[in-house]
Amino acid sequence: MPLFYLTKNFDFGIFEAEGKRMWTFTTYMVHAFIVRKNRNELPIKISLQELYNFECQELKRKQKLFLHGTIEELEEDLKFLSKIGVVKYNFRSQNIFIEKENLEKIEKIANFMKKDPMRKDLPVLDEYLKRIENAMKPD
Repeated sequence: MPLFYLTKNFDFGIFEAEGKRMWTFTTYMVHAFIVRKNRNELPIKISLQELYNFECQELKRKQKLFLHGTIEELEEDLKFLSKIGVVKYNFRSQNIFIEKENLEKIEKIANFMKKDPMRKDLPVLDEYLKRIENAMKPD
């Protein structure tokens, strides 16, 4: 099942296709951050800057994977994730809040992406996901 069907299958209430496919990778990155930083006490609070630093350090520098060119692009994805209920994003404080129901959605999306049958058909998709998965591993 392609990633663009995800919102319908997870019943997030809306589906915006135009330029919003990146949100699945952003969700996977948030999951990687939670796993790597061993954040398991709810609610989980992550600052926009902290997540962007993780992306720059772990994904861009170590994994050579570029999901967002700027912190503003990351913030746009987080706004979209907030809109569909995957995370709660506070625009003023630039903090991401993850409650139990959000974590369940993040884990569902992460598990879906790990098992996505398109991985074997699209080598670039598989490579992106492997690099995000590598970022979950401790140094």
